[in-house]
Amino acid sequence: MIPRPTEEHDVDRVETVEKRGCVIFRVREDLTLYSRFDRLTALVMQALDGGKVHIAFSFTPDSYLSTRLISNLVNYWNRAREQGGSLGLIRPNLEIVAVLKTIGLSDLISVYDSEDTISPPDQSP
Repeated sequence: MIPRPTEEHDVDRVETVEKRGCVIFRVREDLTLYSRFDRLTALVMQALDGGKVHIAFSFTPDSYLSTRLISNLVNYWNRAREQGGSLGLIRPNLEIVAVLKTIGLSDLISVYDSEDTISPPDQSP
């Protein structure tokens, strides 16, 4: 059963791929105010604990950047940075980009046009 928009639910439709030296988490469901990130956090921590320190996320075009998601992104960024890694978003919607700029995270979280343009700091073209 797909949860109604007003019910909390864990994000569970996530595809993980490795490309261009980065682990990409393709989130295949709209993120809302009610999304929880337990499974996604477990996947991210598993990658980081395995030494894969460059991570990126691809969200659906209708995803919402809630305070819960912002908090998780900051935690992921901190963990990646501690290990010499990076965090990025692949083709986020304009609202997400605007929020990142407004709250000062656009200097910390890279934004990529596509998976093919990902270039972690130690792998610049």
